Amino acid sequence: MADHETPLFKSKLGLVLACLGCVVGTGNIWRFPRIVANNSGEKGGLTFLILWAIGLWVWSIPILLVEYAVGRYVRKNVVQAFGIMAGRWTQWMGGFVALAVLTTGAYYSVIVGWCFYYLVYHCAYSLPTTYAESYDEWNDLQDSLYPVLCHGIAVLLVILSILKGVKTIEMVNNIIVPVLLIIIAFSLAWSLSLTYAYEGVSYLFSPDWDVFKTPQVWVDAVTQNAWDTGNGNYRCRAVVNNSIRQVLRAQCFLPMPHTCDDMMA
Repeated sequence: MADHETPLFKSKLGLVLACLGCVVGTGNIWRFPRIVANNSGEKGGLTFLILWAIGLWVWSIPILLVEYAVGRYVRKNVVQAFGIMAGRWTQWMGGFVALAVLTTGAYYSVIVGWCFYYLVYHCAYSLPTTYAESYDEWNDLQDSLYPVLCHGIAVLLVILSILKGVKTIEMVNNIIVPVLLIIIAFSLAWSLSLTYAYEGVSYLFSPDWDVFKTPQVWVDAVTQNAWDTGNGNYRCRAVVNNSIRQVLRAQCFLPMPHTCDDMMA
């Protein structure tokens, strides 16, 4: 398909929000706090944050730059992109990336279904206050058909969101991404108002240099970057970007909200 036939984002805001939708997800909100907690020392978690930041600038950002630039240059799907850039014999790599995106999407859609369930459920019932109550609530969900129903709703909403390609994707992102960022900001403000919030923040940004000696901490720091950056999403955004100048600018800008989102989580 020629460039002029490729559907494009109508505005820079639509492109930015689409990319933000990639960087803000369960990898940030749910996984990042758990990984930081598991890899913090007795004195604090700053050491892990340093390793994570190194991974972000040394590995993640260069990969995103390449991914975005390739998508903008070839304007093809991921399988064809590998064929154009590295020869037809490498197209299986593009197929592997597509499979990874598919399996990741299947994983995320289940979690989105859980979110729908808990959103509706806790509009009527109060939040659990103990581990036992949380555990019982989780078991009640798993023993019902609600996970299947909620998963089906999540998949249906995704289908509707991509039904008309870039047009509906941009429209949906213009609504849900700002709402998500507002929810995260509100959650941050609320958490900072809790008792012992200062002690928690102080611990997070206190170093424990002995953690550097633990190989698993290095592995988890790099792995967290892989979760944060996703697989192939930015190449897809680049295909429908209407400005070649946005490549470097977008990839230098996006790590900032990505980092802020991780810190707020």
